[in-house]
Amino acid sequence: MVTTNPVPLTPPDAAVSSAIHPTSLRLLRWLDLLPQFYLPLLVLLNASFAWQLLGAGDDFWAHAAIGRWIWQHGQVPRQTLFIWSARPIPWIAHSWLTQLTFYLLMACGGEHYGPYLAQLLNVLLSTLPFILIWRCWKQRTAVTSLMPLVFALGIWCAAPRFRPRPELFTALFLTLLLVFLIHWHQKPTDKGIHASNSGERWQHPLTLAGIVLMFTVWANYHGAVAVGLMILFATVACDLIQDRFNPHSRLLAIIGLLAIGAVFLNPWGAAYWSALRPVHSAMFSRIDEWKPFWKPPLLGIQYAWGEAALVMIALIAWLFNRDRRWAHLAWLMLMSASFLSARRHLWLLALVSLSVMAANATVLDTQILWKVWKWLTQPRPRHRVEKQIVANEQPDEVLSPENLPEPLRATQPSARSTQHAVAPFAPLKTLAQMEALPKPPGLQRLARVGVVICLVNWVLVITPHDILPLKAVSHLLPTRMVAFVQRNHLPGRMFNDYEVSSYLQWRFAGHPPLFIDLLNAYPEHLLVPDYFDVLAANKHGQQWLKKCDYVVLRHYNTNEGLAPLGKFLDAHSHGPHPQWARIYKHADGNVWMRRTPGYEKLWRHPNVDRP
Repeated sequence: MVTTNPVPLTPPDAAVSSAIHPTSLRLLRWLDLLPQFYLPLLVLLNASFAWQLLGAGDDFWAHAAIGRWIWQHGQVPRQTLFIWSARPIPWIAHSWLTQLTFYLLMACGGEHYGPYLAQLLNVLLSTLPFILIWRCWKQRTAVTSLMPLVFALGIWCAAPRFRPRPELFTALFLTLLLVFLIHWHQKPTDKGIHASNSGERWQHPLTLAGIVLMFTVWANYHGAVAVGLMILFATVACDLIQDRFNPHSRLLAIIGLLAIGAVFLNPWGAAYWSALRPVHSAMFSRIDEWKPFWKPPLLGIQYAWGEAALVMIALIAWLFNRDRRWAHLAWLMLMSASFLSARRHLWLLALVSLSVMAANATVLDTQILWKVWKWLTQPRPRHRVEKQIVANEQPDEVLSPENLPEPLRATQPSARSTQHAVAPFAPLKTLAQMEALPKPPGLQRLARVGVVICLVNWVLVITPHDILPLKAVSHLLPTRMVAFVQRNHLPGRMFNDYEVSSYLQWRFAGHPPLFIDLLNAYPEHLLVPDYFDVLAANKHGQQWLKKCDYVVLRHYNTNEGLAPLGKFLDAHSHGPHPQWARIYKHADGNVWMRRTPGYEKLWRHPNVDRP
């Protein structure tokens, strides 16, 4: 295995060393230790992105509510829960283990400390995939200044998905699968790979059994196990073709078949796959995370460019690796297509791109890149080289393909391909001259200092200035509004805001039930058009409002989608025959109720902010 510690950049001879002041020598040695801070700084960067205050719209609350139901009833739900606006329909709670995990966090920590436990789990599970890929990269090449830069880019691109939700487990399991497949393709003869890390070690029966078992656990934590199966079978297909059905590729195909069987070990059996049916429905097309990044509300073009940069770097590393695996290209193509179809896959695309870079890391060695750059920028007699190439002769003082850097060398160059391989490297002289052009130690140290400064500055910029005392939930979490509804035992049916339904589901626990929730486990018409018609307060929406006795909405601005409904309710709260009254108005939300007999005190003395 390649040593994980960078090679110290000491002066080349004793004469030079003796000419340097001892203090300067100590400083140089300290600078040589800077790469050891790359990974800790990346962990801090990831933690700074991941520790985002929990709001009422986070999926965590809804999943914890279902987990509480599972714990109390000792079974998984098989139909919709906590909804009054639609009849119960069959429901596959494919994330039931995630839901149970989230509830146990809340049960252990309570309402105050439970969110802190959720945040810690979020930081841990969002960081582990990058650590695993970093370790995989280090097994192929020494730590360079390029590594932390591309990892920081990957963390930044994935940061919008760092939330306590089932996707955390998918990111971890997908990374474990990618690391397994990367090691599966290794040979003891690969450059920088020790025999203990070759594919032979990863063919141990216990390792293979662990991979198959992982698919069983994955399927019960998140339905995105389908992504893992897609990656695995793309690898199987590419390996069978590239390796011509050799025993190694056939064994991987058997593992793929066993992985499919492992997914069926869930409470629903084969019916589990019906959970993926709504993905292309009209309801999912209205959910932001299932939209392409260019559709409103826009994700942010900077993330698309960041993902494109990661994919391009991974593609270049793959192209220039003479031992490239076709499966790596398939990974990039599949996940790029997934990201283009749904923005929610930007984290998984970042992980796949970094994994492909790690698998082809020898090409991204900065020493090789530096030598190639120096060769390409050296002046040379262009007319003489071109003459010899046209004459089908080997140019003088030009590197032959056999002497090119190993990652850039053709596998079996023919006579014609030799000319094409040599032509781009016409300025390159001899292999001896190549070895005489190492990256200057001063430049390496300068790059290390620059990388550390950039990472430290980035961590400081994204860390809130008021981070202490450490908080876990947003100050806009509607705790007061929920307590107001529960304390006054509002009668009848509730119409609730979709965006805060997750927290309402956790706090109300079905008493009272909701009109709609974030789990989307209801007929399509309930979201489109019923819910949006109520928000628009049109004729169809007003018919739904007649079935509701009070309305719970988050705080909104006059130009938001909730404004028409708020204006309608306020308009019918005044006049000679008012039907509604706003009984609660604070920064965390609004509550209207019908003027129900027996509750006159609430509408005559509403709980509102006074200007």
